[in-house]
Amino acid sequence: MRRIAVMGSPGSGKTRFAVRLGDMTGVPVVHLDRLNWRPGWREAPMEVYRSAHDAAVARDRWIIDGDYSRHFGDRLRRADTIVLFALPTRLTLFRIAKRVLLLRGEVRPDMPEGCPERWDWAFMHWVWRWRRHRLPAIRAAIGAQGADARLVEVHSKGDGETALAWLAKAVAGDGVRS
Repeated sequence: MRRIAVMGSPGSGKTRFAVRLGDMTGVPVVHLDRLNWRPGWREAPMEVYRSAHDAAVARDRWIIDGDYSRHFGDRLRRADTIVLFALPTRLTLFRIAKRVLLLRGEVRPDMPEGCPERWDWAFMHWVWRWRRHRLPAIRAAIGAQGADARLVEVHSKGDGETALAWLAKAVAGDGVRS
């Protein structure tokens, strides 16, 4: 396993999972939020994001954290493993609220400078609808463009821990550790 796409709802644990897997395996982690956002929560111009995304996807080894459906076809086609976090909506909303309370005004390590943690009702509404509206589209894209990849679905914290241990062992078995 050399290219692992970690996808799922905000608040599902995908970033923490990607960082831990990267630490365990030595495979570089790319956070799509870092590529997409600019200070003040402004989105990067499409061509800037696309260029950075394509450069990351073209690498021989990666763990890419995030969805960003605009360009996930290329990512899904190159991935040999896809980890899809599909946790219950109430849990992801709770985790986001907790994150905002604990980190309000701070910039998370997976975000660029100038994008401090904050409360955003529109974002929470989008997360509330994610499972019903985004998850089916992601599963369809995986079926169409990532059909050759191993798919690991995570529905609970326990599933995530099991997947993490299994993937770390599988990556080490491929001789990928740097």
